[in-house]
Amino acid sequence: MTDHPTHADVSKAERSSALPWIDKAANGELIVTISLQVYPIAAVFRACYWATERCYLFLESGNRLRELRIHFGKKHDEVDLGVGAAEYGNELIDQSLRVQISSETREIRELIVAQAFTEADLGDNRSADYHDDPEHIGK
Repeated sequence: MTDHPTHADVSKAERSSALPWIDKAANGELIVTISLQVYPIAAVFRACYWATERCYLFLESGNRLRELRIHFGKKHDEVDLGVGAAEYGNELIDQSLRVQISSETREIRELIVAQAFTEADLGDNRSADYHDDPEHIGK
């Protein structure tokens, strides 16, 4: 397993001026530090899963409480890590909203599913006996 750079290994000069929340480590990795007070952990992992198609990811605790550092490494030579890390930020926002909407609509979705199963004829025949074998499976 490779050693991942710590926050001290990333100099201020290596911060992207265009995207100041993305740090560049000496080994070429890009590092995004996020606050778990802002983003729910479920959204973080969903966004990470989204990024695994083109990047290798490594997550570690940050220097502050409820802070997470996500390291981005190239999976393929043609991958632009800067674009991947920047798009990760957008995906993190998208997934955070999905988590919030899912939470807000959970009860109504459960009611809709319960109603659908209540009205459905699932072919449940309570008078059937396990000795009955209309499909002759036991033979």
